[in-house]
Amino acid sequence: MDSSHHPWLGDLAPPFTLLIAVDDATGTAVGAWFSEQEDSHNYFLLTRCPARLNT
Repeated sequence: MDSSHHPWLGDLAPPFTLLIAVDDATGTAVGAWFSEQEDSHNYFLLTRCPARLNT
């Protein structure tokens, strides 16, 4: 898991954090979660309710 704090929507919104979970064996993203900050609560949400990514 990793995160990136970035102005994802440019001037339309303040910067926020993308948390992402990647399968080490395949390099495939298996879940992602946007939040205001990187913290243990949001990592918990990522592992409990990951966004399904279409590949």
